[in-house]
Amino acid sequence: MAITYEEIQNSEKPIIFGHRGYSSIAPENTLPAFELLLKKKIQAVELDVHICKSGEIVVTHDHNTKRVGDIEVDVENSDYSEIEKVDAATFMNNPEYKNVKIPTLNEVFDLLKNKVFYDIELKPTKATRRSLAKATIELIRDYGLEENCIISSFDPIAVRFAIDLGFKNTAVIYSRKKEVPWFLRHGEGRLVGCNILKPRFDTITKSSVSIDTKIMKYDLMTWTVDDTNEAQRLAELGVKGICANDPGLIKKFFENEKPLLLD
Repeated sequence: MAITYEEIQNSEKPIIFGHRGYSSIAPENTLPAFELLLKKKIQAVELDVHICKSGEIVVTHDHNTKRVGDIEVDVENSDYSEIEKVDAATFMNNPEYKNVKIPTLNEVFDLLKNKVFYDIELKPTKATRRSLAKATIELIRDYGLEENCIISSFDPIAVRFAIDLGFKNTAVIYSRKKEVPWFLRHGEGRLVGCNILKPRFDTITKSSVSIDTKIMKYDLMTWTVDDTNEAQRLAELGVKGICANDPGLIKKFFENEKPLLLD
């Protein structure tokens, strides 16, 4: 049974999320990568969603399949019948994984059910912000997973739509990378009313945590951490969730650590 967000808030140590599944081993955002989380007993998953032309919620990171697949397909402008023809394992060049399709969120929920906690990252275009938020939330509720999910996005307007639809736990993601608009690089998107912040790990400092968590009362999660020393630093600062490509590495590290003594 998946943990709830309240349990994450009250935990002594951060919950470890598999970034796009167990993406250091299996093709990112595919059923094999998600299935590995169950086998490795990882408690939480982070994944990316789009809405395609035929209305399905598609689990993949980019707006087109060029980077991961053998066929280039524009996700938002294509029916799912076209998208599912893509071999999403092509980029790994690993003979163990062939003919791995891009799944729908329905298929992921059918596989993982309520056995993990979900961080579902909305990847909208300007035209799909509202429809993606609405369809995702409806599906989460259909599966009875609302207490076991957060919805996050770099796009604060998409997060606002989720909030307007009554979704309780929402996060704005940000970093200092040039791909993020300059006026959103320090978490300014929080003004939409989210209760969680998801900065990139290298932007998190003791002073920023003090402001964000102790003064402004946000919960803090971060991405993508595959170094145990960095994970320890973040845990000592009070981060509630750590997203990792190799979640088993970070999980094992914390299992062998003594309880944290936080200020």
